[in-house]
Amino acid sequence: MKKIITTMAVLAVTFMGSSVHAAGAVDSGSFTSGTLMDGNDCMLLTGSVTPSLSANVHAGFRCSEAYGIIQVGACHEGGSRDASTVDCAIVLEIPNVITVYNDASCTSVSDTFELADRRYFSMTSSGGALATASLGSDVACDDAQVAATIESLSQ
Repeated sequence: MKKIITTMAVLAVTFMGSSVHAAGAVDSGSFTSGTLMDGNDCMLLTGSVTPSLSANVHAGFRCSEAYGIIQVGACHEGGSRDASTVDCAIVLEIPNVITVYNDASCTSVSDTFELADRRYFSMTSSGGALATASLGSDVACDDAQVAATIESLSQ
């Protein structure tokens, strides 16, 4: 958990410090630790970033030019699957357009939900919180899966 929170904080600061607002396309994909990323990977990056992931941590991203936001998410291969009660959190919010929570059952940040599946953690440059969400019980924690899950949340 500490590795994922540290990784998310570093990724968030790296990406959010590099974003600009525009309108148009969507880029998404996975991170390769230590590999340079730039505007060719995410059209919102005005400079280059080199994400650094801890061992066995996998991450993905989604850049939405239409909304001027960057979403990042990460999971750990050995992450907990123990049942727990999780607080609902907003993972994507564009005022008067869309509000997406970390679980489909959530209708407000005062709600909770039960999670017994593999989980990942996400955040966005549009604000909100570091949120815990489900990858699913039969889903591996890997780069492509995290990127696909982030994209499916904000369709």
